[in-house]
Amino acid sequence: MKTFILLSIAFANFAHSQICPQRVQDATFTVQEPRLDESSGMAFSKRYPNRLYHINDSGSEPEFFFTDADGNNSQRVPIRLGFFLDTEDMTVGPCLGESSCLVIGDIGDNLRFRPSIQFYFFKESNLTKTNLDHLATAGLDLQPDLVLSVSYPDHSHNSEGFYLDKKGNLTLITKEKNGTTAQIFLLTADQIHVAALEYVKKNAGVSGDNPKFKSVGKLSLKPLLPSSFAAINTEITGAAYNEVSDTVAILTYQGVFEIPMSSLTKQAQTAWIAGTDYVYSPARAGKQQEAISYIPGTSDLLISSEMGKDGLTPLLKLRCEN
Repeated sequence: MKTFILLSIAFANFAHSQICPQRVQDATFTVQEPRLDESSGMAFSKRYPNRLYHINDSGSEPEFFFTDADGNNSQRVPIRLGFFLDTEDMTVGPCLGESSCLVIGDIGDNLRFRPSIQFYFFKESNLTKTNLDHLATAGLDLQPDLVLSVSYPDHSHNSEGFYLDKKGNLTLITKEKNGTTAQIFLLTADQIHVAALEYVKKNAGVSGDNPKFKSVGKLSLKPLLPSSFAAINTEITGAAYNEVSDTVAILTYQGVFEIPMSSLTKQAQTAWIAGTDYVYSPARAGKQQEAISYIPGTSDLLISSEMGKDGLTPLLKLRCEN
């Protein structure tokens, strides 16, 4: 396909910045899996080269899929759960004493009524193709290594984006109507470790309290855009973390904001400097893009949309040009 430059909105010196100054749209693919019909989360494996995980949106069966990076060679993995309520994102990062876990976030709450939200943790060491094929042959579903219910410190929120950082901390960013100020919540690696111990007790019939997020900041994206971009929708639909650059990519319906971790919890975005604290790149993978992931070992991004041609999920690669 024809390559073209996606001009990033930034007007500063990039010499000391961790973020990508501009991105090139240089490849599109489709996920060859018709059962992935409402893609809402996506993450690359840190353990198995060229493996890309996918999750459907609300109302799906308890399952996930994985393909290669180009969306081919799909495999479905059913999960031993009663149901998913509203799965919106997934991530891969350190947890449960291992260097990489796949985490699925059942975090959507459009009506803002849920007393808690759920995260499902799977050690990647258990996700070898041999193990998964063995389960499929035996007619068994995959058991999560940890089912974690988490509540907010204030009230219910809707969210479509979270990530694990290189220390194993889990950060969630809310989705606010009309792109108004989002909330940033943190669940530390220590909290997850304690919750894993409590999970063992609960399975043995001992009840315990659910962990709570800590509010660590707010994020207002609309003021970061020039006035000519005032009509752009800044509702947050996905998030991804890059341990190489220590940056976070935040997806909206019409583009991507990339923000260094050191800037993310600064309280006043009005004081942010374009090109140092953030870069915005217009990008459209489809009509309702909700999944984003960094490509391992790079600053390149992959995004997807719920709605694709012929019922297949589109994948759009955004290559970083320094």
